[in-house]
Amino acid sequence: MTGKILHGDQKFLNPAVSPHSGSIRATLVKESYNNKDIDYCSALLIKDCSRTVTLDFDFHNKSGKKLSIKKANILIDVITKLRDSIDEVIV
Repeated sequence: MTGKILHGDQKFLNPAVSPHSGSIRATLVKESYNNKDIDYCSALLIKDCSRTVTLDFDFHNKSGKKLSIKKANILIDVITKLRDSIDEVIV
C-alpha cells in the first residue's frame, strides 16, 4: 500500500494565550493497493478541551465522492447557521 497526501491542514481554534485548547485538522490521502485499487481516505478531526471527534469522508468511486461532498456541505451549512446565530446575539 502506498499513500500520497493530497491535502493537509490544521488550525488552532483559540489564541495561544487562551486557557482554552482546541484544533481542527483536515486530511485527504490517495491510497493505492498493488497499483490497482485506489481509495481516498479523508478525515476531519476536531479537538476541544478533552474531547475529540473524527468525521470520515472516505470514498473509492464517484458515488462515494458525491456522498462525501454532500456530508461536507451539510456540515458547512450547520456551522454557518450556528455562526450566524451566535453573531446575532446581543450581549
